[in-house]
Amino acid sequence: MASHRSIAERRALVAEWLESDLTAAAFAETCGVSPSSLHRWRGQLDADRETAPQAGFVELVPAPGSAARETEAAAIEVRLAGAAIMIRPGIDGETLATVLAALRPAS
Repeated sequence: MASHRSIAERRALVAEWLESDLTAAAFAETCGVSPSSLHRWRGQLDADRETAPQAGFVELVPAPGSAARETEAAAIEVRLAGAAIMIRPGIDGETLATVLAALRPAS
């Protein structure tokens, strides 16, 4: 039976492989995947980066304790450049844009 991995799992495996000094075959053997899967996932992730509006991956997760009813807006937590920012409903867009821009790495 084939093992299906989520995009997050694929991304993590490819990143780990690229940071290692191992060949695709050696790394794949340690993870129980095929070398061709690693190469295919890398190509897919590279293609996703090229078409994404922003470089990099952003994970949005509900903030702790922010469970809201459907009619209420929930807070979100943004993790960027090693910082975590809690964004509560009603925040001023200009202020938020300024904070996020300050956290972006210089290009």
